[in-house]
Amino acid sequence: MPIRVLVNGIGTIGKRVAHAVSLQPDMVLVGVSSPRPSLGVLSSLSRGGVLEGVPFYVRGASPSLFEERGVRVGGVLEDLLGSGRVDVVVDAAPGGEGLRNRDELYSRYGVRAVFQGGEPAAVAELTFSPFFNYGDAFGRRYVRVPSCNTTGILRVVSALSSLGELREVFVVIARRAADPADRKGARLNALSLDGGVPSHHASDVRTVLPWLNVFTVAVKVPTTLAHLHVARVRLGGRLSRGDVIEALESHRRIVVAGGEFEATPDLLEFFRDRRLRGDMYEVAVLEDSVHVDGEYATLSYVVHQEAVVIPENIDAVRAMFLGGDPEAGMEATDSSLGVTRGRLAPRRALVAARQS
Repeated sequence: MPIRVLVNGIGTIGKRVAHAVSLQPDMVLVGVSSPRPSLGVLSSLSRGGVLEGVPFYVRGASPSLFEERGVRVGGVLEDLLGSGRVDVVVDAAPGGEGLRNRDELYSRYGVRAVFQGGEPAAVAELTFSPFFNYGDAFGRRYVRVPSCNTTGILRVVSALSSLGELREVFVVIARRAADPADRKGARLNALSLDGGVPSHHASDVRTVLPWLNVFTVAVKVPTTLAHLHVARVRLGGRLSRGDVIEALESHRRIVVAGGEFEATPDLLEFFRDRRLRGDMYEVAVLEDSVHVDGEYATLSYVVHQEAVVIPENIDAVRAMFLGGDPEAGMEATDSSLGVTRGRLAPRRALVAARQS
Protein backbone atom coordinates (compact mmCIF):
# COMPACT_ATOMS: atom_id res chain seq x y z
CA MET A 1 0.00 0.00 0.00
CA PRO A 2 1.24 3.54 -0.63
CA ILE A 3 2.60 5.55 2.28
CA ARG A 4 -0.11 7.95 3.50
CA VAL A 5 1.40 11.40 4.02
CA LEU A 6 0.01 14.53 5.64
CA VAL A 7 1.87 17.85 5.31
CA ASN A 8 1.40 20.17 8.28
CA GLY A 9 2.36 23.72 7.33
CA ILE A 10 1.97 25.14 3.82
CA GLY A 11 4.67 27.76 3.68
CA THR A 12 7.77 27.89 1.51
CA ILE A 13 8.77 24.28 2.20
CA GLY A 14 5.41 22.71 3.00
CA LYS A 15 3.64 23.51 -0.26
CA ARG A 16 6.62 22.20 -2.22
CA VAL A 17 6.80 18.99 -0.21
CA ALA A 18 3.06 18.46 -0.63
CA HIS A 19 3.33 18.81 -4.39
CA ALA A 20 6.36 16.49 -4.45
CA VAL A 21 4.50 13.85 -2.42
CA SER A 22 1.65 13.95 -4.93
CA LEU A 23 4.12 12.93 -7.67
CA GLN A 24 5.40 9.81 -5.91
CA PRO A 25 4.07 6.43 -7.11
CA ASP A 26 4.50 4.86 -3.66
CA MET A 27 2.93 7.70 -1.65
CA VAL A 28 -0.45 9.37 -1.39
CA LEU A 29 -1.07 12.88 -0.11
CA VAL A 30 -4.00 12.44 2.29
CA GLY A 31 -4.17 16.10 3.20
CA VAL A 32 -2.51 19.33 4.23
CA SER A 33 -2.99 21.50 7.28
CA SER A 34 -2.32 25.02 8.47
CA PRO A 35 -3.54 27.06 11.44
CA ARG A 36 -3.64 30.33 9.51
CA PRO A 37 -5.27 31.39 6.20
CA SER A 38 -2.10 33.01 4.87
CA LEU A 39 -1.82 34.13 1.27
CA GLY A 40 0.35 31.13 0.46
CA VAL A 41 -2.26 28.75 1.85
CA LEU A 42 -5.06 30.42 -0.07
CA SER A 43 -3.17 30.62 -3.37
CA SER A 44 -2.07 26.98 -3.21
CA LEU A 45 -5.44 25.47 -2.25
CA SER A 46 -7.93 27.67 -4.05
CA ARG A 47 -9.16 27.11 -7.59
CA GLY A 48 -6.26 26.92 -10.01
CA GLY A 49 -3.67 26.47 -7.23
CA VAL A 50 -1.08 23.72 -7.34
CA LEU A 51 -2.79 21.95 -4.39
CA GLU A 52 -6.36 22.44 -5.62
CA GLY A 53 -8.53 19.53 -4.52
CA VAL A 54 -6.16 18.31 -1.79
CA PRO A 55 -8.13 17.80 1.45
CA PHE A 56 -7.42 20.56 3.96
CA TYR A 57 -7.58 20.11 7.73
CA VAL A 58 -7.76 22.93 10.22
CA ARG A 59 -6.37 23.17 13.74
CA GLY A 60 -6.97 25.89 16.29
CA ALA A 61 -9.06 28.07 13.99
CA SER A 62 -12.60 28.27 12.71
CA PRO A 63 -13.17 26.45 9.39
CA SER A 64 -15.12 29.49 8.23
CA LEU A 65 -11.88 31.53 8.15
CA PHE A 66 -10.77 29.32 5.28
CA GLU A 67 -14.08 28.47 3.63
CA GLU A 68 -15.11 32.09 3.17
CA ARG A 69 -11.84 32.55 1.27
CA GLY A 70 -12.46 29.68 -1.10
CA VAL A 71 -10.71 26.80 0.69
CA ARG A 72 -12.84 23.73 1.27
CA VAL A 73 -12.19 22.31 4.74
CA GLY A 74 -12.22 18.53 5.03
CA GLY A 75 -12.18 18.39 8.81
CA VAL A 76 -10.16 18.94 11.97
CA LEU A 77 -6.51 17.92 12.09
CA GLU A 78 -6.79 16.02 15.36
CA ASP A 79 -9.65 13.93 14.01
CA LEU A 80 -7.63 12.97 10.94
CA LEU A 81 -4.57 12.02 13.00
CA GLY A 82 -6.74 9.88 15.26
CA SER A 83 -8.48 8.13 12.38
CA GLY A 84 -5.59 5.83 11.46
CA ARG A 85 -5.50 7.22 7.92
CA VAL A 86 -2.10 8.94 8.29
CA ASP A 87 1.20 7.05 8.33
CA VAL A 88 3.54 10.03 8.55
CA VAL A 89 3.39 13.81 8.88
CA VAL A 90 5.91 16.03 7.16
CA ASP A 91 6.02 18.91 9.61
CA ALA A 92 6.79 22.15 7.79
CA ALA A 93 5.50 24.48 10.48
CA PRO A 94 7.52 27.60 11.33
CA GLY A 95 10.73 26.88 13.23
CA GLY A 96 10.12 25.98 16.86
CA GLU A 97 6.54 24.78 16.35
CA GLY A 98 7.57 21.30 15.30
CA LEU A 99 8.74 20.31 18.75
CA ARG A 100 5.39 21.35 20.21
CA ASN A 101 3.54 19.53 17.42
CA ARG A 102 5.51 16.38 18.18
CA ASP A 103 4.57 16.42 21.86
CA GLU A 104 0.96 17.57 21.48
CA LEU A 105 -0.05 15.79 18.30
CA TYR A 106 2.18 13.17 16.73
CA SER A 107 3.19 11.30 19.88
CA ARG A 108 -0.38 11.47 21.17
CA TYR A 109 -1.81 9.83 18.05
CA GLY A 110 1.12 7.50 17.35
CA VAL A 111 1.97 9.06 13.98
CA ARG A 112 5.50 9.25 12.64
CA ALA A 113 6.94 12.59 11.53
CA VAL A 114 9.62 14.24 9.41
CA PHE A 115 10.84 17.60 10.72
CA GLN A 116 12.74 20.46 9.10
CA GLY A 117 16.10 22.06 9.87
CA GLY A 118 14.50 24.95 11.72
CA GLU A 119 13.89 22.55 14.59
CA PRO A 120 16.62 21.50 17.06
CA ALA A 121 18.27 18.18 16.34
CA ALA A 122 16.76 16.80 19.55
CA VAL A 123 13.28 16.89 17.98
CA ALA A 124 14.08 13.63 16.17
CA GLU A 125 15.92 10.36 16.57
CA LEU A 126 18.03 11.01 13.49
CA THR A 127 19.22 13.95 11.41
CA PHE A 128 18.93 12.53 7.92
CA SER A 129 21.13 12.61 4.84
CA PRO A 130 20.40 10.00 2.19
CA PHE A 131 24.08 10.00 1.19
CA PHE A 132 25.30 8.98 4.65
CA ASN A 133 22.58 7.37 6.77
CA TYR A 134 19.68 6.32 4.53
CA GLY A 135 19.45 2.88 6.10
CA ASP A 136 19.43 4.27 9.63
CA ALA A 137 16.07 5.96 9.01
CA PHE A 138 14.20 2.68 8.49
CA GLY A 139 11.64 2.13 11.25
CA ARG A 140 12.31 5.44 13.01
CA ARG A 141 9.43 7.41 14.50
CA TYR A 142 10.94 10.87 14.07
CA VAL A 143 13.48 12.01 11.48
CA ARG A 144 14.83 15.50 10.84
CA VAL A 145 15.94 16.85 7.48
CA PRO A 146 18.65 19.49 8.08
CA SER A 147 18.52 23.05 6.78
CA CYS A 148 19.11 24.10 3.20
CA ASN A 149 22.69 25.20 3.91
CA THR A 150 23.54 22.01 5.78
CA THR A 151 21.98 19.96 3.00
CA GLY A 152 24.15 21.76 0.44
CA ILE A 153 27.32 21.18 2.46
CA LEU A 154 26.53 17.50 2.93
CA ARG A 155 26.04 16.95 -0.80
CA VAL A 156 29.35 18.62 -1.66
CA VAL A 157 31.16 16.75 1.11
CA SER A 158 29.69 13.49 -0.18
CA ALA A 159 30.92 14.23 -3.71
CA LEU A 160 34.45 15.19 -2.66
CA SER A 161 34.80 12.30 -0.22
CA SER A 162 35.00 10.03 -3.26
CA LEU A 163 38.44 11.56 -3.94
CA GLY A 164 39.99 10.66 -0.60
CA GLU A 165 39.92 11.23 3.15
CA LEU A 166 38.29 14.49 4.18
CA ARG A 167 40.70 16.16 6.56
CA GLU A 168 39.29 19.66 6.85
CA VAL A 169 36.23 21.56 5.57
CA PHE A 170 35.86 25.34 5.85
CA VAL A 171 32.77 27.04 4.43
CA VAL A 172 31.80 30.71 4.25
CA ILE A 173 28.07 31.13 3.60
CA ALA A 174 26.67 34.27 2.01
CA ARG A 175 23.17 33.68 3.31
CA ARG A 176 20.07 35.21 1.81
CA ALA A 177 18.39 37.40 4.40
CA ALA A 178 14.78 36.48 3.53
CA ASP A 179 12.69 34.42 1.15
CA PRO A 180 11.06 36.26 -1.77
CA ALA A 181 7.61 36.08 -0.17
CA ASP A 182 8.75 37.19 3.30
CA ARG A 183 7.53 40.60 4.35
CA LYS A 184 10.31 40.97 6.89
CA GLY A 185 12.70 41.39 3.97
CA ALA A 186 16.39 42.20 4.05
CA ARG A 187 17.83 45.53 5.06
CA LEU A 188 19.14 47.05 1.86
CA ASN A 189 22.40 48.41 3.21
CA ALA A 190 23.41 45.85 5.86
CA LEU A 191 25.73 42.86 6.02
CA SER A 192 25.86 41.00 9.31
CA LEU A 193 27.06 37.73 10.79
CA ASP A 194 24.37 35.09 11.11
CA GLY A 195 24.90 33.88 14.65
CA GLY A 196 28.31 33.36 16.16
CA VAL A 197 31.63 32.05 14.90
CA PRO A 198 31.54 29.26 13.98
CA SER A 199 27.97 29.41 12.71
CA HIS A 200 25.48 26.72 13.71
CA HIS A 201 25.85 25.00 10.35
CA ALA A 202 29.07 23.26 11.43
CA SER A 203 27.44 21.62 14.43
CA ASP A 204 24.45 20.73 12.26
CA VAL A 205 26.71 18.95 9.75
CA ARG A 206 28.22 17.02 12.65
CA THR A 207 24.78 15.69 13.65
CA VAL A 208 25.20 13.59 10.50
CA LEU A 209 29.02 13.32 10.37
CA PRO A 210 30.27 13.62 13.96
CA TRP A 211 33.85 12.85 12.92
CA LEU A 212 34.16 15.64 10.34
CA ASN A 213 36.53 18.56 11.00
CA VAL A 214 34.22 21.30 9.70
CA PHE A 215 34.11 25.04 10.41
CA THR A 216 31.49 27.43 9.02
CA VAL A 217 30.89 31.17 9.01
CA ALA A 218 27.63 32.70 7.73
CA VAL A 219 26.95 36.27 6.63
CA LYS A 220 23.47 37.62 5.95
CA VAL A 221 23.34 39.48 2.66
CA PRO A 222 20.52 41.67 1.24
CA THR A 223 19.17 39.25 -1.35
CA THR A 224 16.24 36.83 -1.54
CA LEU A 225 17.32 34.59 -4.42
CA ALA A 226 19.64 31.99 -2.91
CA HIS A 227 22.66 31.26 -0.74
CA LEU A 228 26.22 31.25 -2.05
CA HIS A 229 28.84 29.05 -0.34
CA VAL A 230 32.61 29.33 -0.71
CA ALA A 231 34.16 26.06 0.49
CA ARG A 232 37.78 25.12 1.01
CA VAL A 233 38.30 21.40 1.48
CA ARG A 234 41.49 19.57 2.37
CA LEU A 235 41.75 15.97 1.22
CA GLY A 236 44.49 13.44 1.69
CA GLY A 237 46.74 13.39 -1.38
CA ARG A 238 47.20 15.74 -4.27
CA LEU A 239 44.27 16.51 -6.55
CA SER A 240 43.72 17.79 -10.04
CA ARG A 241 41.06 20.29 -11.00
CA GLY A 242 39.66 17.80 -13.49
CA ASP A 243 39.25 15.19 -10.76
CA VAL A 244 37.28 17.61 -8.59
CA ILE A 245 34.98 18.71 -11.42
CA GLU A 246 34.38 15.10 -12.46
CA ALA A 247 33.48 14.10 -8.90
CA LEU A 248 31.00 16.97 -8.69
CA GLU A 249 29.45 16.33 -12.11
CA SER A 250 28.91 12.65 -11.42
CA HIS A 251 27.29 13.14 -8.01
CA ARG A 252 23.55 12.97 -7.58
CA ARG A 253 21.78 16.37 -7.13
CA ILE A 254 24.82 18.45 -8.05
CA VAL A 255 25.26 20.31 -11.33
CA VAL A 256 28.33 22.15 -12.60
CA ALA A 257 27.41 25.49 -14.16
CA GLY A 258 29.86 26.93 -16.64
CA GLY A 259 29.64 29.19 -19.64
CA GLU A 260 27.31 32.11 -19.02
CA PHE A 261 26.36 31.05 -15.49
CA GLU A 262 28.25 33.52 -13.36
CA ALA A 263 25.86 34.53 -10.57
CA THR A 264 22.70 33.52 -8.73
CA PRO A 265 20.30 35.39 -11.08
CA ASP A 266 21.64 33.42 -14.06
CA LEU A 267 20.85 30.09 -12.39
CA LEU A 268 17.48 31.05 -10.98
CA GLU A 269 16.34 32.50 -14.31
CA PHE A 270 17.39 29.30 -16.07
CA PHE A 271 15.25 27.19 -13.76
CA ARG A 272 12.31 29.60 -13.95
CA ASP A 273 12.12 28.67 -17.62
CA ARG A 274 12.11 24.97 -16.83
CA ARG A 275 10.26 24.22 -13.58
CA LEU A 276 7.25 25.15 -11.51
CA ARG A 277 8.19 28.23 -9.41
CA GLY A 278 11.74 28.05 -10.79
CA ASP A 279 12.69 25.52 -8.12
CA MET A 280 16.34 24.45 -8.23
CA TYR A 281 16.62 21.15 -6.38
CA GLU A 282 20.27 20.81 -7.32
CA VAL A 283 23.35 22.38 -5.75
CA ALA A 284 24.92 24.38 -8.59
CA VAL A 285 28.72 24.64 -8.57
CA LEU A 286 30.14 27.61 -10.47
CA GLU A 287 32.76 25.99 -12.68
CA ASP A 288 35.05 29.02 -12.87
CA SER A 289 35.31 29.04 -9.07
CA VAL A 290 36.88 25.59 -8.83
CA HIS A 291 40.54 25.92 -7.84
CA VAL A 292 42.94 23.18 -6.74
CA ASP A 293 46.22 23.70 -4.89
CA GLY A 294 47.89 20.50 -3.73
CA GLU A 295 45.60 18.91 -1.13
CA TYR A 296 43.18 21.84 -1.12
CA ALA A 297 40.15 22.31 -3.34
CA THR A 298 38.25 25.61 -3.30
CA LEU A 299 34.86 26.04 -4.96
CA SER A 300 31.70 28.16 -4.86
CA TYR A 301 28.20 26.80 -5.20
CA VAL A 302 24.63 28.07 -5.10
CA VAL A 303 21.94 26.65 -2.80
CA HIS A 304 18.31 27.52 -3.55
CA GLN A 305 16.82 27.80 -0.07
CA GLU A 306 13.23 27.30 -1.23
CA ALA A 307 13.72 23.95 -2.94
CA VAL A 308 17.00 22.19 -2.18
CA VAL A 309 15.65 20.16 0.77
CA ILE A 310 12.56 18.87 -1.06
CA PRO A 311 14.21 15.70 -2.47
CA GLU A 312 15.65 14.86 0.96
CA ASN A 313 12.18 15.16 2.55
CA ILE A 314 10.80 12.64 0.07
CA ASP A 315 13.81 10.37 0.64
CA ALA A 316 13.23 10.54 4.40
CA VAL A 317 9.63 9.34 4.10
CA ARG A 318 10.62 6.50 1.79
CA ALA A 319 13.59 5.48 3.93
CA MET A 320 11.52 5.43 7.14
CA PHE A 321 8.92 3.05 5.72
CA LEU A 322 10.57 1.08 2.94
CA GLY A 323 14.30 1.14 3.68
CA GLY A 324 16.16 -0.66 0.92
CA ASP A 325 18.92 0.54 -1.37
CA PRO A 326 19.71 4.27 -1.02
CA GLU A 327 20.46 4.70 -4.70
CA ALA A 328 17.15 3.13 -5.71
CA GLY A 329 15.29 5.32 -3.24
CA MET A 330 16.97 8.51 -4.41
CA GLU A 331 16.49 7.57 -8.04
CA ALA A 332 12.74 7.24 -7.45
CA THR A 333 12.70 10.73 -5.93
CA ASP A 334 14.87 12.32 -8.59
CA SER A 335 12.96 10.76 -11.48
CA SER A 336 9.63 12.01 -10.18
CA LEU A 337 10.92 15.57 -9.63
CA GLY A 338 13.18 15.79 -12.67
CA VAL A 339 16.30 16.33 -10.56
CA THR A 340 19.44 16.38 -12.68
CA ARG A 341 23.19 16.01 -12.35
CA GLY A 342 26.18 16.73 -14.58
CA ARG A 343 26.64 19.97 -16.48
CA LEU A 344 24.09 22.70 -17.13
CA ALA A 345 23.63 23.82 -20.70
CA PRO A 346 24.49 27.50 -21.15
CA ARG A 347 21.54 29.83 -21.35
CA ARG A 348 22.53 30.68 -24.92
CA ALA A 349 21.85 27.08 -25.93
CA LEU A 350 18.43 27.23 -24.29
CA VAL A 351 17.55 30.38 -26.23
CA ALA A 352 18.76 28.80 -29.46
CA ALA A 353 16.62 25.73 -28.84
CA ARG A 354 13.55 27.92 -28.33
CA GLN A 355 14.19 29.84 -31.52
CA SER A 356 14.55 26.66 -33.53
